Amino acid sequence: MDLPLTAAHKVWYSQAVEALAAWVLQPKQPPTIVSTWPTAAWETFGLTAYLQGVLPLLWGMPWRSQLPPAVQAVIETGYRSNARRNQRLLDELNGLLTALAQAGIPAMPLKGSLLLENRLYPDPALRALHDLDILVQPEQLARATQVVQTLGYRIENRTWRHIVLHPPGAAAIVSWTQDHPDNPRPLDLHSHVREEFRGASYDLTAQLWQHARPRPFLGTTAWVPTTADLLHHLVAHASVSMLERLLRLVHLVDLSLMAQRHSPDLAPLSADGARFLYPALGLLAHYQPDGPLAASAARLATQVHAPLAAWIETSSLANRTTGADAPAPPGEMLRVWPRNRRERLLAVRHTLFHSRGELAALYPRLSASPFFWLAHVRFWARLLISWNGRGWHSLAQRVRARDDAGGTHGR
Repeated sequence: MDLPLTAAHKVWYSQAVEALAAWVLQPKQPPTIVSTWPTAAWETFGLTAYLQGVLPLLWGMPWRSQLPPAVQAVIETGYRSNARRNQRLLDELNGLLTALAQAGIPAMPLKGSLLLENRLYPDPALRALHDLDILVQPEQLARATQVVQTLGYRIENRTWRHIVLHPPGAAAIVSWTQDHPDNPRPLDLHSHVREEFRGASYDLTAQLWQHARPRPFLGTTAWVPTTADLLHHLVAHASVSMLERLLRLVHLVDLSLMAQRHSPDLAPLSADGARFLYPALGLLAHYQPDGPLAASAARLATQVHAPLAAWIETSSLANRTTGADAPAPPGEMLRVWPRNRRERLLAVRHTLFHSRGELAALYPRLSASPFFWLAHVRFWARLLISWNGRGWHSLAQRVRARDDAGGTHGR
């Protein structure tokens, strides 16, 4: 999505991200409040907290009173707005789970709603909840979709692993600065829980169902995964988000809080599974070197190949998140992710030829039509335009450098 960052915000965004990461992931250590920051920097701080999913969380930080009054007011507004939004989302989740249970469809809530239900956060309003995630068996997906549609939900998009639906209303973003109750509240109805990156995949679907058990949940009954499997899923999801430069601080906070409650023993499910777990844990260890997941990160670091380990070593939240100043160098992940020549070729093919389900995330209507192959054409055109733009930008820089050198020489 297009982030609401002005030119003034972009100057301070990376610094605000790093300040937030350090202060939030070490909440008991008094932060070094930057007294020299101008107004634009503190405005960016509040906006960055929202974009990183931790604006309401700042309400519970012991150092909140040290922040400028205007920032404290933004935090209070964000916290109270998120409290209303979360209650609306949990009410909607209760209705969805009740309807699915009455239809005889086993349903498993995932990710954020589980963290709120089991009180991982001392106050549920401290955790921003973007959407709802429910897992059903693949053979039940069509029926589950019909049940959800009877509640007024409408299909927005389809991918190979989930269907995105929206409740009545909440179609447009009302606020770019806080988690407003009327902002979109999508439902991701999953048939699989599988993380993918550059042609490789990591499937947790069977693991989640194997250990889950039905129990009371938010006033109804749902299949609930074990704490260990929930942590495993969140780590894999955060790692792929980091690889895609979409990681948010709230993902790292979730992992840290879960590990404090549950003694982690993260063992990969497959031979190459460590590279789906180590990225997020390696980054978290930068901010919490003595944290509860540091030992797991150190163990997994020995199981990934050298280019990926080196890439993680040079990572920070500021350069692996949405809105980061420095774009990914062309072909960066083709050098970092594949472990051998075969995987590199597979990654190239995957980059150029997405599956129909993946294309649906970019072009939902076209991908659902008989002419879905045109979505490939549109994707390639966009890719070429992007590369061409980089080429012209690079050329312009070289011309300017040459002209500057010529002018200096002439003087």
